[in-house]
This record gives sequence, C-alpha cells and structure tokens, in this order.
Amino acid sequence: MDPRERILSTAVRLFFAQGYAQTGINQLIDESGLARRTFYHHFESKEALGAAYLDFAAGQWLANLGAAFDGRRTARSAVTSLFEVLESFALETRFRGCGLLNMAAEFADAGSEMRARVQRYKDAQRKLLREKFRDLGAAPTYADQVHLLLEGAIAGASAHLDVWPLRTARTAALALLPEEESRR
Repeated sequence: MDPRERILSTAVRLFFAQGYAQTGINQLIDESGLARRTFYHHFESKEALGAAYLDFAAGQWLANLGAAFDGRRTARSAVTSLFEVLESFALETRFRGCGLLNMAAEFADAGSEMRARVQRYKDAQRKLLREKFRDLGAAPTYADQVHLLLEGAIAGASAHLDVWPLRTARTAALALLPEEESRR
C-alpha cells in the first residue's frame, strides 16, 4: 500500500470509529506509521484528508448500493437485496451509522464545504436509486421513499444498536410497492 493509501486507510478507520473532530493529525501520523512530512506531502491539511475520506467513503457506499441491484429483475428482489446489504454493513460496522452523515454532523455550518460534499454524495445516492429502480419499472417516487427509509433505518439501527429498524424499513419498502409488483 502506498503512503497516500496508508494515510487514507488510517483516516477511514479512525474517522468512522471515533469521528473527525476527535481524530488528530498526530494520531493519524502515528497510526499510519509514516513521517509528518509524508502526511503533508499527500494532504495539505486535515480538511484535505477529510475531503479525500468523503470521496473514498462515498465511492464505496455507492458501489455497494449499486451492487445490490446486480442481477435483480424486480423492484421487490432489489429492495430485499438492498436491505440485506445494509444489514450486513450495520453488523460489520457495529452500528456506527453512515460515515457520510456522521461527518456532516460534525460540521455545524450549513455552508461548510464538508457538508456540501456530503449533500452532493447523498444527491448522487438518490439519483442512483432512482436510476436503478427506474430500470426495474418502479416510479421515481418509489425510489425516493426507499431512499428515505434506508436513511432512517441506518440512523435507527445506529441508535438502537440493532437490526430491527432495517428489517422494519425493508417491510415498509416492500409494502409500498404497487400491487402488481408485490405479487412478483
């Protein structure tokens, strides 16, 4: 792994586990095992690393959501797959929630670049869901409903340290399908 990847990998782990504000540059440098000079060669500031973290996390998140649709022929099967992916994610991350929203919550200023970046990624997530569900014959409003259900379910799973919010949201998403789709 090259030095930039090591720093980013360390940031992904630490920002997700303890938060952006609670993670100092000294800890990032120490835990990545690299020199301070190497850190600043690749990232001019902690904010630049934060932006790279968001880019990386969003890319992985969108890829995982997109993969949930692979091979699916109905909206019903896609919803089931999507919430299975989310449940696995919640269990693997010990219910830490959405790394993007966790990061946004640390920036109170609605005009901050970090919050704007998160909003762009969440818009990209909504667009992806709309495209994927459209390809399966579902309406854009259905994709938006699923989008909100999954966002709420991730927050609920994080708050309750349990998968029941994800399972309940999946049931709700399936119940929202038009009757003809529900029978497939």
